[in-house]
Parts: sequence; structure tokens; C-alpha cells
Amino acid sequence: MASIVERGGRYLVRVRVQGAPAVSKTFQRRSDAERWGRKTQAELEAGVWVPEKKRAPTLREAVQDYRKTVGAKLRGAPHYARHWDAYEALPWAVKPIDQVTPHDLATWRDSLLERGLSAGTVRKDLTS
Repeated sequence: MASIVERGGRYLVRVRVQGAPAVSKTFQRRSDAERWGRKTQAELEAGVWVPEKKRAPTLREAVQDYRKTVGAKLRGAPHYARHWDAYEALPWAVKPIDQVTPHDLATWRDSLLERGLSAGTVRKDLTS
């Protein structure tokens, strides 16, 4: 069943069908919300609904966004800039975040250790 709730001038549609995951989306116009709700509910009931996949940002894009929105407000932003630069320079920073693997992180960790950094420094770099 599709339900529409107005929130701050926008319309949130929630579609719930037994045996299927709940789905929601926000629209600027109520007519768009109603149309999407009817269509999605019919697809869920028929079992043919496929969720829309959003493109995950790359690690580099995420770091740059974080720098602009959060990092600029941090007291230690100049100190953290070194870390952000290092993250953006990683060879796998062009991968979408959801495709970064533990192997990528382990390889980076090992490369830091091979450069002669102590284990404590590497641990701090990984956690900051």
C-alpha cells in the first residue's frame, strides 16, 4: 500500500507490500509521488520491481566532499590536510567506495610499513 506524507513542501511516498521490502522516495510534486507510488506498488505485487541503483562516489570524491563540508569546520583542518591528500593520492582512490576491498586497505598498510614507518604511526594513519 502506498502512503504519501508531506514534509517541508516535498512528498514522501512509502510503498509496503507483504513479502517485499518497503520502498520510499521523495518528490517535489504530489502528482509525481502518486504516479510513482501506483507504479511501484504494482511492480512489487507482480514481483518485477528492481531497485534503482545510485552510483557510489569514488573514494577521491568522498574525501573532497568531506573536506569541503566537514573538514573546513574542524579546528585541526591544516593537520588533517596531509591525511586527506594521502587518501586522494591512493592508486585505488578512483574506485567507488563500495568497491574498495580489505585487500586494498591491507596493501596500503603494508606499503606504509615497507616505507619504514613504525607500526604505531601506521595504525594512527589508518585511524585518522
